[in-house]
Amino acid sequence: MTLQADSLVFTGERFHPEVAGQIAFEHLHRYYFAREFVQGLRVLDVACGEGYGSHLLSQVAKEVVGVDIDADAVIHAREKYPAPNASYVKASAAQLPFNEHEFDAVVSFETIEHHDQHEEMMSEIKRVLKPEGLLIISSPDKQHYSIEPNYQNPFHVKELFREEFMQLIQRYFKNSSLLLQRVVHGSLMVADESSGGFQSNSLDSEEATLQAGLRAPLYDIIVASDSVLPDLYSSLFEAATHGMAPADFYGVHLPDRVSKADEKISVLESQLHVRSMPEGEMRDYFSDFNSKLQQLINGNLPAIVDVARAEIAGREAVIAQMQEILIEKDARLVSGAHMLNERDSALAELRTHVQALENLRFEYESKLHACEIQAAILRTEREGGEAMIYQLRQLHSAHEEASVAEAVRRENEWKLRELEMQHHLASAKDRLDKIKESTSWRLTKPLRWVRRLMGVTRE
Repeated sequence: MTLQADSLVFTGERFHPEVAGQIAFEHLHRYYFAREFVQGLRVLDVACGEGYGSHLLSQVAKEVVGVDIDADAVIHAREKYPAPNASYVKASAAQLPFNEHEFDAVVSFETIEHHDQHEEMMSEIKRVLKPEGLLIISSPDKQHYSIEPNYQNPFHVKELFREEFMQLIQRYFKNSSLLLQRVVHGSLMVADESSGGFQSNSLDSEEATLQAGLRAPLYDIIVASDSVLPDLYSSLFEAATHGMAPADFYGVHLPDRVSKADEKISVLESQLHVRSMPEGEMRDYFSDFNSKLQQLINGNLPAIVDVARAEIAGREAVIAQMQEILIEKDARLVSGAHMLNERDSALAELRTHVQALENLRFEYESKLHACEIQAAILRTEREGGEAMIYQLRQLHSAHEEASVAEAVRRENEWKLRELEMQHHLASAKDRLDKIKESTSWRLTKPLRWVRRLMGVTRE
């Protein structure tokens, strides 16, 4: 199955030339810098990725071989950048499939941090490079790339501090020079022929600082060889962004572009609202819009204003009518709630009086019956009827037991009625709470407050 040239998905692990902005400036600058030193040479591009860099080098080099560990990337590069002096091979940076001293120059940009076989990679580069060959290699500075911004690139395995990077290169090459790189979105001034050296003048929190060299560079680029090194120079790389020159994209035209973008967003949002309408509603919308527009063309703006005012007045009248209905409903609800509370209170008080009277009547009846039994006992004693006295005493004892049982029964009945009354009062309170939680009660709360403030009472 052939991999199409545009099927390699951008994940952030490797650069694609279609991506604009900071990542483009960083990657393209490195390859354009390397082009100045590989003209007419046989070049190896280690970890060529999508192939754009090898393609740029092939435009000036005698021959370029790009290697990458990803087979899909290699197929993609072959199909997208075919050239008679360019080829692409699947291979690991730590195990290059080439003979010793086969290349005049090796370039490898943003590769070494993606694995931890640093010694193996450098040993292989040294092996395939000619004794007088040139290496141009880059790596993100761990201090400025990760530690200071507290950032972690998910595709990086082992990043190096600048000193570690330099020491690694110096173990394999006698001579090396260090260049520092980062994207500049401002103005860069370099002394003519670098006679005054390079200094960074930065403004942080309204305080200017001046320091030698480039401030907080993210990447370190080394040119190394066992022979005399070529002259190096400082440079600035710029490219069009979204079809605009850097000066236009980042410069004085930015506020104007933002303003135009905001206007376009407003228009698009309006169009989106109209497009989301149902078909019938959309026809009505445009019909009404065209009618009003025609009236404006005919000079009937006052008529449109009058119609709008009449419509607003009609809506206000409907709102006022709804408010009156809510006020009336609120009055009925409050009146009903008060009547319910008064009735429940009167009923509870009446039941209390009835219970007290029943208890008093029962007490008098018990005392009267006891007196009647005592009188009968006295009469019987006078008449000498001992048997009758015994029966009367048993009757008296039974009456006392029955009185106690009746008192217990009445007490239990009273407790049951009291529980029923409490349940009834709780139900009434719940109904009143529901009334107060209703929509009409909440909506009319401001009106009730105004009435109380003005001293208005209901009949």
